[in-house]
Amino acid sequence: MRPHPYLRAYMAGIVVPSIFMLLAPIIFLWGGGFPPPGSTTFSVVSLTQLAIFPGAFVPNLWGLWNMLHLRIRDRVRIPHAAFGALIPLILVPMVRLRLPTLIGTEDMLFVLPFGMAAYYLVWKFVVGFLNHEMGIA
Repeated sequence: MRPHPYLRAYMAGIVVPSIFMLLAPIIFLWGGGFPPPGSTTFSVVSLTQLAIFPGAFVPNLWGLWNMLHLRIRDRVRIPHAAFGALIPLILVPMVRLRLPTLIGTEDMLFVLPFGMAAYYLVWKFVVGFLNHEMGIA
């Protein structure tokens, strides 16, 4: 039997964003859901735009990113968590292009460092743990 390390890396990478995408609507609806009538909070960006992009793209990006790290880790010595922290450098500009009213240009300077810090911690403790459990760490 072949061990399939890239398949295991992909599976370990998609766990966190997939679980988040399951919990996000629950948290959203539990917190009150849509704004009251007359409020324009969600008038610019529809809920489907907010759900389709992350739900379809982000878990696949995480899985492919984990596979890429597995592929290049012998040649490029970059810690797993630091490599995962680079994902917001791809995601934030993509969200900016896809949903320009959601993140302004000046907001990117605020969102990017905090996003990178959050991704660093998630990749260090959660994805790193899952890689270890899958036997690819």
